[in-house]
Formats: sequence, structure tokens, C-alpha cells
Amino acid sequence: MQLNPTNYHYLNLGNQRPNVSLVVRAIHNPVSGYTDLKFVVPPHARTITDIPKTWIYADSINIGAEIIDYIRTLLPESLHGTVRPYNAAHGVAYRDEVMAQFKSGDLRVLVCTE
Repeated sequence: MQLNPTNYHYLNLGNQRPNVSLVVRAIHNPVSGYTDLKFVVPPHARTITDIPKTWIYADSINIGAEIIDYIRTLLPESLHGTVRPYNAAHGVAYRDEVMAQFKSGDLRVLVCTE
């Protein structure tokens, strides 16, 4: 099959995403304590909508698990399920479901690896 250039349309929306921001912060405390991630969860967080949608990138799946454990200590137990891993160790079905829940707002923090 040969592609005919008149049979498709190219749409470039650019990289402007007003609903997305990139945050880079200096580390002030020991890295292994993860306390510099405290800003992810507002101190008043009591409902799911109090937690901003956030992606955190970790260097490894194990470090990601430790970050999830730390973030959950900042939340009421009823909100622990709003923080989930998102990495290649999970199958496509899991990742698709997690992404759908994140987009709908049922999940608020995804801890990812490259």
C-alpha cells in the first residue's frame, strides 16, 4: 500500500498547555527522606479535589514505591488510593486504567519512571 499525501491532514497544536506546569525545586533535605516532596499535598487536603493532579518522576520503580509510601503519609487514609505507580512493570491494561482514572480525577498523583 502506498500512502497518498492528499489522504491525511497534519495538525500541530504546539506545546502550549495552559493547564500544565513544570515545577523544578532545589533539594534542601536528605534525598532518601523525600520531605522535599511535601509541597505535592496541601496541608489542608481532606478530599480528593484538594490534591492537585501531579506526576512525579522517580529514578527507579523501587524509589517510586518509596515516594508513594511517603506521599501517602501526608494524606488521610481514605485518600491513600489516589496515589498510584505508573511504570513499565505494570501491564498495558493496568496503565490504561490508571490513566483513565487520572484523567477523570479519581487518581491525583502518579509516580512514574522513564
